[in-house]
Amino acid sequence: MRKKITRGLQVLGVLSVLHGMLLSAALAQTSAQQHPGLESVEQLLRQKQLPGEVSKVQPDLDEQRRLCKKGASCSACIFVTYTLLGEGKYEEAEPYAQRGCEKKCADSCAGLAKTYFARGDQESGMSYYEQACAIGSVRSCYFYAVHLKDQGNHEAATKHFEQACQGKDLDSCMILGKQSLTRERYADAKRYYRIACALNPLQGCIDLGSIELSLGNKERARTFYNRSCDAGSNKACTFLLKATESGDL
Repeated sequence: MRKKITRGLQVLGVLSVLHGMLLSAALAQTSAQQHPGLESVEQLLRQKQLPGEVSKVQPDLDEQRRLCKKGASCSACIFVTYTLLGEGKYEEAEPYAQRGCEKKCADSCAGLAKTYFARGDQESGMSYYEQACAIGSVRSCYFYAVHLKDQGNHEAATKHFEQACQGKDLDSCMILGKQSLTRERYADAKRYYRIACALNPLQGCIDLGSIELSLGNKERARTFYNRSCDAGSNKACTFLLKATESGDL
């Protein structure tokens, strides 16, 4: 069985290279971000609407400031924090992020991390990503895991990547899938890539297809390659065509 798997992986060497390129690009993009872990203000507002508000109606900023200072609402602190961060007003945003973080608002702690990154304090910023992760910010778990990995703490990093992947963070699932594949833990790799495939067929499905093909499951492999191809992956479409013509698929 091991020889069969090895032969299959050799056939799919091009996909391993592709996977490495995708992973390196994702990590490089993360490292290049001056203030990681923030989504656009518009996305956050859609996710954190105030009770009873209509999506097309923007809450009054001054009123949200008052509510946040009063400690009445997590969503008010989040609204003010990310509105100000979106305008580049990091110092002005900090007390509102701090107030929300003190109330255990995960997105506020992530916003507070951004204010520390803005002034060059990466250590404090990462401590707030850790805190945000602990109280429910999935993306903060990913950024904190990357930090741990860079520090050489691979066991703790894997734990936080796992937490983020279970929260449906694509990048974390892709990293765990790659790690499992490298260690020849194919069942684990398939589990992580299956989550990634459901989240983004352009990435996870092609990797899942490569594993299935290496294990001799051609029909399953074709299903996942087709899914990635249908989602717009030229690489998946090209490989699918060539592998079919050559008889490998």
